[in-house]
Amino acid sequence: MRTTQTAELIDLCLRNYRNNPPVCSARCRHRSGEECRTLLLGAYQTRARMPTTSLNGQSLHYTESGHGEFLLLIHGLGSSGADWGLQIPALEGHCRVIVPDLPGSGRSAPPLSGYSIAGFAQSLWSLLDQFGATSVNIAGFSLGGAVALEMVLQRPACVRRLALINSLATYRLENWCKWLEAWIPLALVPLIGMRRMARLAARRLFPHPWQGPLRERAAAVMGAVPAATYLGMGRALLRWTASDRIQPLTADQRAYPGGPSNGRFARCRHRFASANPHRWWAEGSGPTRCPPAC
Repeated sequence: MRTTQTAELIDLCLRNYRNNPPVCSARCRHRSGEECRTLLLGAYQTRARMPTTSLNGQSLHYTESGHGEFLLLIHGLGSSGADWGLQIPALEGHCRVIVPDLPGSGRSAPPLSGYSIAGFAQSLWSLLDQFGATSVNIAGFSLGGAVALEMVLQRPACVRRLALINSLATYRLENWCKWLEAWIPLALVPLIGMRRMARLAARRLFPHPWQGPLRERAAAVMGAVPAATYLGMGRALLRWTASDRIQPLTADQRAYPGGPSNGRFARCRHRFASANPHRWWAEGSGPTRCPPAC
């Protein structure tokens, strides 16, 4: 397929996927949104540069595409930078998008000094230093959000904007509910293996029938992660906290709730909002919409 045709099809798939994720239009010749996502990911991987750099004797894989302000996208636990495949085509026209595989994930080598959130953050700053980036926008998902927040705390003057997706300021085990949620997956891995644990986690993440392709992909991606990597990163996350280092913010903060209310997230949001009473508001509808005093 010629480049222009590929670009047109990518744009069409992206619009269709946004408008109707479960079912793509007939014009696209793809039966499902997941097929669109696969096409987008494959096209991005073909276009983007996929180098590996050496940081203190450790290889780190990343992709780079687009032009403009630096934008760093950080994946979560049990995945890799490929998980941003759908977002990258929409962002690379506005930003210079850098998407790493965290140490031990994807094509990046395991860290030489053990897994830690602070170590991940230092590795990504070293990567950005190679680009000469003095100002960067960062978005992190789940564990990637913890790494993103740690990066801000390490170099606050270098971060223009920060987006945290499904992430917290601390993963310390403060109550029994958090303890169970954190340790059950880690305890299951040695007992039933990564593949079975991944299927259970994917079923919980994507419980609805129309989410079948997403559920299958999540189970496949997470199930392929080496157990030692998953356990090392998971335990690193549980040791990490930033709640005692966060100062009142000077920029407006906005929350976009995306699902039913969750007591754990509501409590963290309330603590964060209480520290920044004039700089925080939530946008959404239904049970998740709340003012700072929620």
